[in-house]
Amino acid sequence: MVEFGHLFTKTTQKNLGDGHLWFSVVARPPRSRFTRLQRVTCCLCLLYMTMLTSAMFYETVPESPGSNAITFGPFSLSPEQIYVGVIGTIIVFPVNLLIVTFFRKAKPRKKRPSRIQAAMQRNILTQSTSTLGGALKTPDPLSHRDIVLEKNERVGENMSMYNQSRSATTVSIQLPSTTPASLTKAYDKGQQSLSNISIPEAFEYKEDAGKGKRKKKKKPLELPWWFTIVAWILMWILILGSAFLVTMYGITFQETKAQKWITSMIISFLTSIFLTEPVKVFLLAIFFSLIIKKVDEDEDEEEGEADEEEPQLQTDEMWLHPPETYGAAKPRKIAYKPPNPAALEEAREKRIKELKMYDILREIIFYCLFLWLLMVISYGNRDPYGFLLKRHMDDLFVFKGSITMDFTKLQNSTHFWHWYKEGLVPGLRASVWYNNDPPLGQRGFLGDRTCRMMGYATMRQVRVKPGQCRIHDLLTKVIKECNEAYSIMEEEDGSFGVGWVPFNGTSTVNNSSPEYTYRTSSELDGYPHYGLLTVYGGGGYVAELRGSARTLLALGERLEREKWIDKYTRAVLVEFTCYNPGINLFSIGTMVAEFPETGGVFTSYRFEPTRLFNYLGSAMGFQIFCEVSYFVFIFFFMYKEGRKMWRARCKYFSEFWNLVEFSIIAFSIGGAVVFFYRLLLTDTLATSFKESHGNSYIKFQYVGYWNEMYSYMLGFICCLGTLKFLKLLRFNKRMSFLAATLRHSTKHLFAFAVMFFIVFFAFVQFFTLDMGTQILNFANVLYASESCMQMMLGKFDFWGLASASELAPYFFVLFVVLVSWITINMFLSIMNESFTAVKNDLSKQPNEYEMVDFIVTRFKLWTGLGAPKAGQPTAATTPDKLNNEKTEGQDKENSVETDLNHFPEKVDRLLNTVGRVYFDLETNSGKDAFKQMLKDNKLKAKMHSGGYGNGLKDPEAEDLAML
Repeated sequence: MVEFGHLFTKTTQKNLGDGHLWFSVVARPPRSRFTRLQRVTCCLCLLYMTMLTSAMFYETVPESPGSNAITFGPFSLSPEQIYVGVIGTIIVFPVNLLIVTFFRKAKPRKKRPSRIQAAMQRNILTQSTSTLGGALKTPDPLSHRDIVLEKNERVGENMSMYNQSRSATTVSIQLPSTTPASLTKAYDKGQQSLSNISIPEAFEYKEDAGKGKRKKKKKPLELPWWFTIVAWILMWILILGSAFLVTMYGITFQETKAQKWITSMIISFLTSIFLTEPVKVFLLAIFFSLIIKKVDEDEDEEEGEADEEEPQLQTDEMWLHPPETYGAAKPRKIAYKPPNPAALEEAREKRIKELKMYDILREIIFYCLFLWLLMVISYGNRDPYGFLLKRHMDDLFVFKGSITMDFTKLQNSTHFWHWYKEGLVPGLRASVWYNNDPPLGQRGFLGDRTCRMMGYATMRQVRVKPGQCRIHDLLTKVIKECNEAYSIMEEEDGSFGVGWVPFNGTSTVNNSSPEYTYRTSSELDGYPHYGLLTVYGGGGYVAELRGSARTLLALGERLEREKWIDKYTRAVLVEFTCYNPGINLFSIGTMVAEFPETGGVFTSYRFEPTRLFNYLGSAMGFQIFCEVSYFVFIFFFMYKEGRKMWRARCKYFSEFWNLVEFSIIAFSIGGAVVFFYRLLLTDTLATSFKESHGNSYIKFQYVGYWNEMYSYMLGFICCLGTLKFLKLLRFNKRMSFLAATLRHSTKHLFAFAVMFFIVFFAFVQFFTLDMGTQILNFANVLYASESCMQMMLGKFDFWGLASASELAPYFFVLFVVLVSWITINMFLSIMNESFTAVKNDLSKQPNEYEMVDFIVTRFKLWTGLGAPKAGQPTAATTPDKLNNEKTEGQDKENSVETDLNHFPEKVDRLLNTVGRVYFDLETNSGKDAFKQMLKDNKLKAKMHSGGYGNGLKDPEAEDLAML
């Protein structure tokens, strides 16, 4: 009874119904002093005070520059609003707790009348006379004055009754006549009879019973009745004052601040319901379970008894066993019969379901909390302003409108240099104001005057070596030279003079310039970049785009005259990084113009908005708390999965959900390593920027790669974490059917997948070889596979296929018939057959979904929302369960029949016991008195039932004959 698990469970269940302020409005104990009106008013006071604290915060706290707000409708949710809501709830909690304590502990002004006294007043009838002078008998409670003895501390705890029967024991003394002499004689005989009555074996008294010394029970702390008035006055002052101040604050708020304030108020309300009040309940339960270690008594019952007047004896009544003489009696332990096996099995099954239910709820709650932390961390890495910043960069550098200014529409090197002058340079430098004033104070900012350049931009060229292409012998006289495709292994890495002439001179005096000197990837902190056509190395020939806009234009004109881009150029990459302090986002930009050996220009670009300064703003503490809490969960999962892996060994990896859990742990650890490494790189680059005042070469490409890797890991973790919700839904009947169907059809699906891959890949080969030179979507095997998948979904360009090849329409029709019709219908047939087999085979149908009905039923009983109707099953009915129910019904019928057979014997034993205790059966007068009592009770019973002559055998007549 004093174990932590038992005490914690019992205390938590009790306090959730009474200690939780919001829930107790509905689940208030019946005899509690804390009325529903007082509870509702306390809730209103708490709500108004949280509104006031939230308004006061928004009056003083400045808005955060970079917000991770989640917008829904006119409202938004940000870490700042969550912080304000939680802090507001914590501030008003002590005041509300004080008011609740006043209401709960204040004594009533007047006590209620005693219910026992009222019941005795109603049951007192006129005393009747009898011919049996001085004899004691068991009377009819409707015709005599009773002395009621109950196990009740308020009347002295004079006698303890059997725990199984909570009925009162009644004994009466009936007086034979009303003359003084007869009354005196009857009283003396009654005292003598009472002294001869032996105490039943079911009772045994304490050793110090005759000493009259009893340890008084310590009463709980109570406050005077007028504390209720103090609580009402204090509460209404807080309500009216908060309402007035909230109105005044609301008048000064603008629309945006008012929406944030309302959001914080709602968060405070939800925090009070689901955080502060449950935490208070759990902390109290832990305190009483670990420190006090005392069985929690029913305080509401004690309060109800203390608020009631004590019962008083009448002038002609006396205690049969005064407590100062006999002490408190307690029942002696008696031997119990073993319970019914069927009932015991039913109770055991119910308890097992309860334990499973608690495990399920615990698993769901903890995993939802884990997933919430994961979502907070993941979406904190992706700012909602990131897309807007990326689109802004597109408009600033890429989409300029005309064919010579739009980066995506470049066709040759001339177009490229025109875009450089009219599109790139104006975007990299802030231009003059509308009145031709210079942009003072905006050195290093982009053309939007908002984003700050990190260092300076670069224009890097990668080239191929001449003479690496072999010309056919028949064409050597016509074609003198050819240039092959770019390859990292065949990349040009030599230094040249201006105009790509051979290098001449020394390292200090030569005919070269920095734009014609090769720089390795280690010098540039560069890494390979994947373009549309191939992968380009991290080194090359670099033109530094530093200085004013006029300097950049002069550099472009010079490079164009010197033919810096020629036939050996394979790609030109423009790389830079900027930072927007308003939204705390970096933008790592890379624009690539590829010049293949076939001629023309292929352009691609990428602007990657990245949050590298994570710990900035008012939400820093909240984010750190979420990250630490997340890894507490990860360490717990590692411990749990490590134990499972130790027990199962290699079989651990044969379970699908074990692989999911292992992958979540692995990606979480890998993500943590990448995160801290990215943080270290960012700190190094930021320090370099600070020391050089933004004038040195700083490249964030490497940081961008690691940030992209970190985003991939977060995506994998979120995907697997959300997928694991299917495991939590295994108790749903339809989800169980789905899992069982997939397990049943595994072999058939594997055979189908092999056949489908062969057919599908055959058509991919044909489309690639037949139309790869005509349509970009079929240029290689990967593109052709993607296009065939789209054709299966109904997305295709039939006339484009027909114009590319004469055989394409026929193979397209054949593809639709074989793949889209036949193979897909085969897949559906396999799934339907497996589903039918699982549905018909009950042995393959899991029974865990019965827990759903059991949980719903227990929730209804706990909340009082309703109970299942009579005869309504609480779980799925199976043949085994029907057989068990039939067996249990037969056992119950046999038990009732056995009890009826033993009933006459038990009645005889009861009558003999009554005769021995209350009558002297050794004498004739005692026997006559006992017979007369039975006759009187028999007569009254017949009169009460409606008459004689019912034709039934009278068992009492047989008992009289035996006497």
